[in-house]
Amino acid sequence: MPLPPLPRLPRPAPPWPVPSGAYGLALLPPSYGALGAFGAASPSPGEHEARPVFTFPRGVDGRRGVRLSPAQLSFLTRLRAELPADLPLYVTSGQRTAREQAAALKTKRDLGDDLHALYAADDIVAELLAGPNDTDRMAAIIDRYAAAGRLLSKHQRAGAVDLRSKILTRAQIDQVLAAAKRLGVKAIYETKPPHIHVDIDTGGARIVGNLVARGQSAAGQAGKAAGRGAGALFGGGKGARRLRSVLLWTAGAASIAALMVVFAARRGG
Repeated sequence: MPLPPLPRLPRPAPPWPVPSGAYGLALLPPSYGALGAFGAASPSPGEHEARPVFTFPRGVDGRRGVRLSPAQLSFLTRLRAELPADLPLYVTSGQRTAREQAAALKTKRDLGDDLHALYAADDIVAELLAGPNDTDRMAAIIDRYAAAGRLLSKHQRAGAVDLRSKILTRAQIDQVLAAAKRLGVKAIYETKPPHIHVDIDTGGARIVGNLVARGQSAAGQAGKAAGRGAGALFGGGKGARRLRSVLLWTAGAASIAALMVVFAARRGG
């Protein structure tokens, strides 16, 4: 007597978030890191689920209700242990919504800060700067890019924290920067407005998407320049077109390789 067929079980959902429209790199599970098998392991699912915080780690203070993830809280605990007990740590910003990010940019623009020097996504910054310094307008732009899988700041994915600097001496600021470096993350002292910005997440596939977009743009420009040079040297025949194609691919490959070196350096803190 034949056995009855086994029931078909539903396919389980992936255990990691898969944002719609995200770059291919973002479709990999977090265990593969920002560059898949080529990167260090990213935080496990749930570590970037930020929640309002009202009780900070011992020795750390901050704005009530600032949104921090378990990964951010864990970093603050480790940073506190690296610093003298009498050095105050006060968190002013954790995860940001698109509107909160836009409000931060409005302040920076009011103070004359260079957004292109701060953010890798040159095209997003250019669009933000092309119009008035209005929070609603910039929030709509940031939100549109986020929906397409590209983030302007690591604050948007709970991958950065800001620390108050006006309560610190210059020597204490340097101590915080050095402690962050020992912990393997990147920290910078920004002056417009004054604060310490710490990238606790040196990966982040959607941030990588911004770097790749910048590299592709550079590769395209280099390839066009090479093509124009080939045309000037060899005329407009089939041989010149073929040579232009070869030069385009060579310039593109070189630009992407340089981009990977820059990204590796960034991940090293």
